[in-house]
Amino acid sequence: MNRNGTPASLVPAPAGNVRAARHGIYSERLREPRAQEHFDAILDLPWIGEADIIGARQVARLEALIEALSDEVFRVGVGSKKAEKLIDMELRAIRRQAELLSRFGLDPKSRADWTAKLTSGTLGERIAARIAEIEANE
Repeated sequence: MNRNGTPASLVPAPAGNVRAARHGIYSERLREPRAQEHFDAILDLPWIGEADIIGARQVARLEALIEALSDEVFRVGVGSKKAEKLIDMELRAIRRQAELLSRFGLDPKSRADWTAKLTSGTLGERIAARIAEIEANE
């Protein structure tokens, strides 16, 4: 503390201080509420089960990070060195997110594949059907 300062005006920061925080890019604590919203939405999907919880949380956290990065790029403006770094971070996060979205059936192609697998039957069922078809034609 500055002994020559004004002690009456020196107030310690409260617990959980976020006064100087602007974007939350480097703070999971600031992004976590938004990540929880995404996580809850993912868990509501019919094809997400208990085994998918860890991956779903990762997808949700990546989405919250991408949102924070996009907001900060918009705030800083394109063209600065800081914006270049933020855009690079955002693109890396988007690539990782695309991989995870595909694994969890959260993009159109993987959902179509999932639906096709559910409606086509198992390999054993297809073999049995083909054998029955061949026997019927004999």
